[in-house]
Amino acid sequence: MKLSRTHWFFGLQFLVWSALALITRLSWLDQESTPQWTNLFIYSALGFIVSTGLGAAFVRLVKRTAIEQLIGATVLTVSAAFLWRASYNAIEYHLLQTANNAYEFWGYFHYGRLSAFQLALWAAAFCLAHYYLQMKKVTGTIQKIDAEQDQRAHEQKNVHGTMHPKGIAVRDGKTTRWIDPETIESVVSARDYLCIKIDTEILIHRATMKKFAEMLPAYFIRCHRSHFVNVDFISSIKSEDEQTSILTTSGAKHPVSRRYKTEVRSRLSERV
Repeated sequence: MKLSRTHWFFGLQFLVWSALALITRLSWLDQESTPQWTNLFIYSALGFIVSTGLGAAFVRLVKRTAIEQLIGATVLTVSAAFLWRASYNAIEYHLLQTANNAYEFWGYFHYGRLSAFQLALWAAAFCLAHYYLQMKKVTGTIQKIDAEQDQRAHEQKNVHGTMHPKGIAVRDGKTTRWIDPETIESVVSARDYLCIKIDTEILIHRATMKKFAEMLPAYFIRCHRSHFVNVDFISSIKSEDEQTSILTTSGAKHPVSRRYKTEVRSRLSERV
């Protein structure tokens, strides 16, 4: 079962603060004043609570500028550290009574610099991990977009299996030419062949309309089952004897079937 980031966060939090309590206990030099497990547990538990809130605040700072994030993170970390130390000292002085509060008010912030240093290390580690995950997410998104673009390019390969930067590969007889789609006036299907009109030429290309149509850009409009016309070459559309036709700039006429009549008129009205 895949754990969420929240579970990972709290799991690591538990390990960090448990490790702090253990290291403090084992590395204490003065054996007579070694902190009790109760004190260490309370100190680490308060650190756990304060750092969790600090992490939530850091996440909200991400949308701000870099300098605002730096200043905000510094102020929040120092404030949280002294809150942590003051809370622990208050509990130690008044509840556990394991220390004498000889500092009056400022005694609640005794050893505050140590707490600030410890929380600053935690904050730095948290920010580095958070920004790493953010960058990983952005990189993953970019890679996904690139993969989708590569997939679309693969799907748009022509019948010969190649897509040339100069255009669409068209085989006319024994000659293969790469044609810029913008120069194509119309494409008409004739069974297993396509009649591709370019200027005064008509290229005969062996392919099905379905496959070839997948490569045509959006400025081509289908007006009939076997006719595609480049909208940039359309001069007019007329209706005669219940038959609608498209006239191109070269004078060619292409029938508009009932199935595509609505779409044709809609597409042409958008260009007016």
